[in-house]
Amino acid sequence: MWVIGVSLMMTTSSTVLIGYAMYSLIRVRKLGINPVKALIGLFVLCVIAYIAQDYIADLFKQMVTDKLEQKTESGSDRTLLFLESMRLWFHASPLNQLFGIGFGYIRSTDLFSTLLVNTGVIGTIFISGLSSIPRSSSTGTRAA
Repeated sequence: MWVIGVSLMMTTSSTVLIGYAMYSLIRVRKLGINPVKALIGLFVLCVIAYIAQDYIADLFKQMVTDKLEQKTESGSDRTLLFLESMRLWFHASPLNQLFGIGFGYIRSTDLFSTLLVNTGVIGTIFISGLSSIPRSSSTGTRAA
């Protein structure tokens, strides 16, 4: 399992890095970290960020800015797929806009337009609601 974690650290996928950040925040909250240790850790992180600021700026440019400005093939492909999916949804009948064309009809690179075309507004709201329901922990206790 740790091999996957290490290999994902070497990726330039912004989704993985956001996932690591969210996982870290959840772990810190669950563990109840000592505030002094957290401040020391934050200070060390800031020093490292200051030392590596040029590298971090280049990485941010490559991972975020260039994709948003469609300077990379990845960014232009994703934008094109999103726009085509939204065009398909806007030109669909009102019934298809509400309930979708059918799950699996389209596969885009983003979840929003894929859900909207496949399941419609009703399905997108329903699936979003299902994913926001807290689940019970793996310790066998039930969520109250």
